[in-house]
Parts: sequence; structure tokens; C-alpha cells
Amino acid sequence: GTPLPHGGSFPGFSVSLEIIPSQQSLKLPRFHLKSHSNVLVHVVRESVARELDTHPGRVRLLCGGRELLQDHCLLRDVVRDVVDGTALQAMISPADLAATRSDGGGSDGGGTIGKEKGPPAAAALPRSLLAHQPEAYDVLFRLAESSSSGARGG
Repeated sequence: GTPLPHGGSFPGFSVSLEIIPSQQSLKLPRFHLKSHSNVLVHVVRESVARELDTHPGRVRLLCGGRELLQDHCLLRDVVRDVVDGTALQAMISPADLAATRSDGGGSDGGGTIGKEKGPPAAAALPRSLLAHQPEAYDVLFRLAESSSSGARGG
């Protein structure tokens, strides 16, 4: 038979997300957002922010009571059962909390999808660390050459 395509080549599918703004001080209507299962979460967050006329850093997305924090992941990876009509709750954080969130701050203590804490700052990602801090290679080489079994994982 024909070989199956690699998982990374999954073409995905179009979805219409039902966005439910959840703000007690503002009575905002529900709306539908055309998207794709292979879109990054931050793209959905930016689209919702545009519809709600606010900054993306102030928008918190929740699905099934769990916050979507990993902006760099695909929607289909963090919302496993994403289909047409999937409901996402959108909450607008106060401006002072948005600054903390955009710095990679913590969560509200509720359940999260993907990680227990907020997404890592871009500067903390391994690729960025190695590109901007050449001394990181020195540490890796010292660990690799170390006679300690702890450095090699046993």
C-alpha cells in the first residue's frame, strides 16, 4: 500500500471556533472565529484580541475550564478534540496583569493545558540561549567530558 504521511505533514482542517467572551463587567456577545486546526495558539489569541479590540497579552483562552498557555503550540495539540463549533472561553485580564502574563508570569492556579506554568519567554528557549549566550556551549562540553555519572544520567 501507500506509505502513510509523516505526522508533521498532517494537513489539518478548517474549524469555526465559538468564542464566548467571559467578562462580568462587559456584556460581550458570542462570536464565531474561522480558523484552522494547524494554527498556533497565539494566532487564535491575536484574532480574538482583534475582535474584542484589546491587546493579545490581555486575552486568556480557556477550553473545558483549562487555560491554553502554550502560544507556540498548534491548536490541535493543545485542544485534542478540536472540531467545528469547539467553544473557547475568552477572558480579558486587567492591564496590570497583562504585563505579568506577557513576561511569562504564572497562572491563576487553575488547570492549564500544556504546562503548569506560563510559556517560557522566547529568550529562555534552548535555541535562543545557545544563539545569544555562547558560554552555554562551554557548559555543555564540560558536562559531556565530566567523569561524573550524574552528568550522563547514570
